Amino acid sequence: MNKKGIKLIAALTAGVFAVTGFVGLQAARGIASVETVEYAIEENAAYDSGNAGTIVSGADDLGDISIKSGQGYKYVYLKGLKGEALLVTDHPMSDLGNTSIITKVYVQKDGGPVVYVGELTTGTSKYEVSISDNGVLVVRSTRQFETYILSADGKRLEVKDSVGFVNKGPIEDPAIYSGYTRASDLNSPKVNFTGGENEFYNLEKTLFHSVEPIKFKVK
Repeated sequence: MNKKGIKLIAALTAGVFAVTGFVGLQAARGIASVETVEYAIEENAAYDSGNAGTIVSGADDLGDISIKSGQGYKYVYLKGLKGEALLVTDHPMSDLGNTSIITKVYVQKDGGPVVYVGELTTGTSKYEVSISDNGVLVVRSTRQFETYILSADGKRLEVKDSVGFVNKGPIEDPAIYSGYTRASDLNSPKVNFTGGENEFYNLEKTLFHSVEPIKFKVK
C-alpha cells in the first residue's frame, strides 16, 4: 500500500475533525434534521496541495506544458473554470483504458497565468480518478468519497463533498459513516450525511447524473 493509502486509513481511524453538514442524500431520503456526528474523517484525504497555486514558468497557455513520453494527459471541463483544465498523469493504466489513480491538475483562469492547482489520488488501484458530466472531479478510495472543483481564485482545488467511514469495533458491527455533501457548489451549505453502506456506494449516482473514469491520451 502506498503512503497515501496508509495516511487515509490512519486518519480515518484516528479522526481529524468533526463533521457537521450534509445535503444531497439527506434531501433525497426526505430527512430534514441536521445532526452532529461524533466520529471523524479526514477531509482532503485525496488531495496533495503541495505547490498548489504555483505559476508554470514559460507556459503562455495549457498547450505549453511539457508532456513526456509515456505520460497521460486529458483536457476536461472543470467546474469553476471557464474553459478546460489539463490533467496529467505519470501512470496511465493501459489495461484499464489508460485511466489512472493519480493526476496533476493545471488551469488557466480568465486568461491569466497557467497555474498548477494540485494533485489528486484515490490511493488504490481499485478506483480511478473520475469526473462527472458537470465538471466535478470525483475521487473515491476504499473508505472515502471526495469531490473537487476549482477555487474562486483559480489557485487550488476545493472539496465540494466529503464522506467516509470507520469501523467502530468488531468486524460484525456496522461501520460508522460521516461527512457532508453540498447541493451544487461551494456556496451551498454542508449538512450531515446520515446514510449507510448502500448510500455511500451510491453517492456518485445520487449526486451526479453521470460519472466516468478519466481516460488519458498517452504520449
